[in-house]
Amino acid sequence: MVKRKLAMILILTGVILLGGCGRGEDGAPAGRIHDNDGVYSLAKGEAATLFINVAAGDSVPFFRVSGEDRENGAKITFPITVFDQEGTLGSEQIPAAGTLQIKGNQAYRGNYRSFKISFDEEDKYRDQSTLLLYKNPGDAARITMRLGMDAYALCDDIVSTRTGFVHLQVNDAAETGGDPYEDYGLYIMAENPGGKYLRTHGLDRNGELYEIKNFGLDYQEWFNAGESGREELAEHKNGSDPEKFSRMLKAIDTAEDLDEVFDTYFDRQNYLTWIAASILLGNYQAGRENFLLYSPTDSEKWYFFPLPTDKLLQEETDRRWSTPPESYAGLGWFMDNVIHNRFFQNQKNRQELAAKTDEIRAVLNDRVITSYCEEYKKVLADFVTRKPDYAMLHFTPEETWARIDRIPENIAGNYELFEMNRKLPLPFAPEEIRRDEAGGYLLSWQPAVSEEEVRYHVKITGDLAGEEVLFETVTTGLMAEIPAEIKGFCYIHLNAENPFGIQPMNRYVKGQEASLWGITGYEFGNSGGWQ
Repeated sequence: MVKRKLAMILILTGVILLGGCGRGEDGAPAGRIHDNDGVYSLAKGEAATLFINVAAGDSVPFFRVSGEDRENGAKITFPITVFDQEGTLGSEQIPAAGTLQIKGNQAYRGNYRSFKISFDEEDKYRDQSTLLLYKNPGDAARITMRLGMDAYALCDDIVSTRTGFVHLQVNDAAETGGDPYEDYGLYIMAENPGGKYLRTHGLDRNGELYEIKNFGLDYQEWFNAGESGREELAEHKNGSDPEKFSRMLKAIDTAEDLDEVFDTYFDRQNYLTWIAASILLGNYQAGRENFLLYSPTDSEKWYFFPLPTDKLLQEETDRRWSTPPESYAGLGWFMDNVIHNRFFQNQKNRQELAAKTDEIRAVLNDRVITSYCEEYKKVLADFVTRKPDYAMLHFTPEETWARIDRIPENIAGNYELFEMNRKLPLPFAPEEIRRDEAGGYLLSWQPAVSEEEVRYHVKITGDLAGEEVLFETVTTGLMAEIPAEIKGFCYIHLNAENPFGIQPMNRYVKGQEASLWGITGYEFGNSGGWQ
């Protein structure tokens, strides 16, 4: 049997599913963890309306504040009252009370901004005491954050995040004139991860919960950061055993064979499902950020859950300087993470991921994704052709509709890239450069995982284009001897090759038009070092 939410979609769309995220014959979840299906009852084709009254602040006016502004080192907090059009959150006469902060650190002002709303005391909106409201001005489709969370929610062995559409009306006391409410347009609402989130999804209310912000689950990095720096890597959102996370990281770090301890600390089905779904949705940052790690109080296991992000289903025109090359698409996105890197050294584990990706692809098929997108369009139709969204965001309605219509094709393309790149060597990193006894240098690197023999191409050049070649070699080993004559600032080009193609190392420099992967700068000499 398939998941109940998915079964209803299949009935509506006429999809016949062979395989996917399944349940046992008795109806119980086949995996070791399951979600509360009722959480995802918010209509996909409707938007709720929230009215927010912002009190005048003591420092920066609300309409001028951005995510970069601080007051005594902290984000500026504005007292607010809130009510909704349906009357489930107070009324215009007796609204709910709370506070509002700008979410994120962007320099956006006006209607670009995203918000975090915290209600006072017993006030809640749809059983949530904290709301996160996202604008996502860089998302051409405008709905990928919601689609991503709804797509993750279709799978067993994983817990997603409840999202919904919100039409925001804001009365800024410092700038009110004429109509007291200014139309802020369409937002995506998401629940805030914490104890309430765990209880709502049927999990252990007292369990440990971490939001991974920018962290490759490297124990040495965690240890070196100290208590003061660890919240920047992984924010502790819930639980009373702050050492449990460190114990897991240390156990993984000290394990000679990761496979011997992996199933002690992680649930294999949850882990593979999270990675497979992330690959299909193009969640290329999921190796180091935008995910949760949860552990119930009576277990040593940790579970991977996704977080809302607008870095999904991107196309070539969305690429940033640091976006990985196409050859990284799929498993390569996860190699800058200690646990993933070590786990997928094992060929059997890579084969298990391939099988899981086939299963999830059967769930996130074209018919299901298209049916979701058609529902989202019903909401967008009321916003993309008028102010403020039309005038404020960077994409025309025609561009938005075209981008949404390409989403099924985008997911299919991610699956095809995963299959194609499975044959390539996996991305790898340089390790160190040290002096040898003859005064030269020894450059070493990690092995590039491959089922075929790998040859490494090393080239040292005086220019970025690679035309001024100072040294060049090809080796099947993991080290190259660089002569002592190499001096000053140079570029190191390092790539791995097997019979199916070339994979650059996971370092890049900025070229004139794009990132150049497989290249890094190095100052050769007595005071040399990586650039």
